[in-house]
Amino acid sequence: EKNNEICLPKIINTEVNLLIFPFFILERKSQKLETEYKDIVKRGNKKIEIIWNVSANTKYGYPGLFDREVHKAIEQIISEILKGEGKIENPISFSIYDLCNRIGITSSGGKNYRKVKESLERIRMTGIKSEGAFYHKGQKEWITKAFGLYDSIIFRGERLEDGSISEKNLLFLGNIYLQSLNCFNIKSIDYTYWRSLKNNIASRLYEIL
Repeated sequence: EKNNEICLPKIINTEVNLLIFPFFILERKSQKLETEYKDIVKRGNKKIEIIWNVSANTKYGYPGLFDREVHKAIEQIISEILKGEGKIENPISFSIYDLCNRIGITSSGGKNYRKVKESLERIRMTGIKSEGAFYHKGQKEWITKAFGLYDSIIFRGERLEDGSISEKNLLFLGNIYLQSLNCFNIKSIDYTYWRSLKNNIASRLYEIL
């Protein structure tokens, strides 16, 4: 359209484990590099300790509020693919301009583009370690594994594995995350309502509840 606005989806799908467990920090400024959640749960006749650990790369830092917005934009694209095709396949092509519009950044420019690229890289470099915490719907079990949300990102102009130059931005989702999405271990989020909650704790509580 003439005003370069896009119609944001009212409902987006979010992977269930990521609704329950923390990944993004809600503080505006923080030096932390790790979040760890522990709990004792009963499964069958046994009580076991589960651990959910998120650790950041010291060079890139811990994912924060802006990174949360960027990932929500990626979730919009994922939701649109699931609705249209019923399955996610790597890689997902995207444009930085489109992500900026989805986030609500209306002014184009190198600074904003770099900020989004850095955000994607920061999420890519952040690791998750589950010890009986992440429920794999396809395997019908809680898994113990180390993984990431994104496996790799290739930006336009970078070299592909076959030696050619990529003409698009390509995002490869992590295998565990991709499998969970394709098993439809997802919940619907009212994105319009989520965005209306200006308090970060309120929007996080909405996700959990």
